[in-house]
Amino acid sequence: MKIKNTKFILIFLILISFFSCGYKFTGSGNFPKGVTKVYIPIFENKTSETSVETTLTNELSLQIIKKGKVTIVEDKDQADAYLYGTIITLKDNSVSSDDSETSGESKLTLYADIKLKKTDGKILLNLKNINDSKSYVTSSSNKQTTLNNKSEALSTLCENLAETIYNRLTDDF
Repeated sequence: MKIKNTKFILIFLILISFFSCGYKFTGSGNFPKGVTKVYIPIFENKTSETSVETTLTNELSLQIIKKGKVTIVEDKDQADAYLYGTIITLKDNSVSSDDSETSGESKLTLYADIKLKKTDGKILLNLKNINDSKSYVTSSSNKQTTLNNKSEALSTLCENLAETIYNRLTDDF
């Protein structure tokens, strides 16, 4: 009787460990130990797209505020760490066009480098070429519609990339 119970318990523990192995929700981790207050300057923009640096910085700040794991401070001297970002490239590639060539689709891809540094200069996290993409509809007959669609796609792209960055920042170390 005792052997049967031992086998049952052993099988149960093996199954529990098998099914729970490594599973977690993205973004459910924490910032590196000791980081409770972070300073985030406006990201550097190496593209020709104006204000994309402000949009991405603001979207990432919103992610951090919404999750509430650290506090964003406006004074660099109050921070435990600094979160720097550089927008490296924004690609805008044509994906498709229809037979009449009056409409089609383009895809924006945004690449950024992110660095989380302690105030003593120690680099806690260095993310290179983190990126995301978003497609939008183009119209050769209506340039304003294309510009509006591109602007909306870029806004959504920044929001999605900010979420990806946040998830990478909070991967448990």
